[in-house]
Amino acid sequence: MQDFSRWPLDGRIAFIVCVIALVCLLGARLADRPSTHRARREGDFFRMRPLPSLAVTGLGLILAIVLITYGVSQARAHSPNQLTGMWVAAAFWLCGLYFLYANYCVRYSFNADCFHVANVLRGARTFSWKTLEGLDHRNGDPILYFKDGAYRLPYGLSGRRQLVCLVDSQVLHMQTPLLPAYDANILRQLVGKTGLVNLHQADEEHHPNLISSRVGTLETVGTEVVTICFADGTRLDACANLRSIRPGNREAAWIASWYVDSSRIKQSQPS
Repeated sequence: MQDFSRWPLDGRIAFIVCVIALVCLLGARLADRPSTHRARREGDFFRMRPLPSLAVTGLGLILAIVLITYGVSQARAHSPNQLTGMWVAAAFWLCGLYFLYANYCVRYSFNADCFHVANVLRGARTFSWKTLEGLDHRNGDPILYFKDGAYRLPYGLSGRRQLVCLVDSQVLHMQTPLLPAYDANILRQLVGKTGLVNLHQADEEHHPNLISSRVGTLETVGTEVVTICFADGTRLDACANLRSIRPGNREAAWIASWYVDSSRIKQSQPS
């Protein structure tokens, strides 16, 4: 291999830029720390900010695009592949611009009452949690479904776990559920089977705290309320919506989760 010091100046610069771009793209997540994943309170809202890894990824992406553009510009004027290279470079620039727009020009914030989105191009919108119709996940990204629109929160945002905790605390109520109730016929198939009941509470910054985890048996299923019996004879009555109960594992046929205040736990002793 030729001595690096003998390389042309532009070749040395291109090589260094290539190495920096690869380091940024492959090691971006090393820039994150546990504290950076928390959304910080700004006034009445918790602001979701881009993680440091997102900035490092953006830097690596821009350097890679510059390198591709430089390579295309060095192609011979009459090269048959020059036009294709120009289109490839243009496509990469569009991807880079969209990356910057989606992560730095759209701002998300939330509190106990609503979810707020500020878009540089589309303006600001506020959604009350009462208009929430569903919560889903795609490739690990939470998706909020409101009556007037849906929003998928990208990976590189702080406060995602806090937001999901807040949504769950709004959705997984012991009383009337915000989301549609389960089909009672589906849940009746689980009557008599053992499962795990997790009860959570959210702190002031919307971090989940597990306050109780007990094994119980699904005793009865009503149109909206299920009754779970525990080994010590106590019973728990709670609503079962489309997010409160999910399939279990080998040890439990089902797993149920609710966010509660201690005063709202509805238990009664058997007669």
